[in-house]
Amino acid sequence: MSRITLENLINVIGHAMPLNHNNPVDLRKKVMFTIWILTKESYLATGDRFNLIKSTAHDIVKEITNVLVDILPNYVRWPNARMCDITSKIFKRRSYDISGSAIDDCHISCKAPIDNANDFYNRKGFHSIVLQDVIFL
Repeated sequence: MSRITLENLINVIGHAMPLNHNNPVDLRKKVMFTIWILTKESYLATGDRFNLIKSTAHDIVKEITNVLVDILPNYVRWPNARMCDITSKIFKRRSYDISGSAIDDCHISCKAPIDNANDFYNRKGFHSIVLQDVIFL
């Protein structure tokens, strides 16, 4: 994640988050810690990295993810029943008589970036950007 993206995320979360004077951890640290946890590193290792005890760490992740869930509708719009019906009719008209949903991802290969090339190196052995898609039929 670039610094600009991180700053934008901190700004969006900060505007959506209620003030909590009981928690002395600053917002930047909370967001960075949560991102670190969500990338599959343990609470113990990440807590050591950010100098946070496990109970505080858990509270931070819960707080930030709750805010993210609250603002999710501003960024991800799931199809309503009408849109699903329209899509289904289009597929049926084109002889695709299927219904259901799917979620999948794929690696789109890219040149190794100059900065943070390791962040783009995947388990398949090449540099890529991950595309995740959700389909409702």
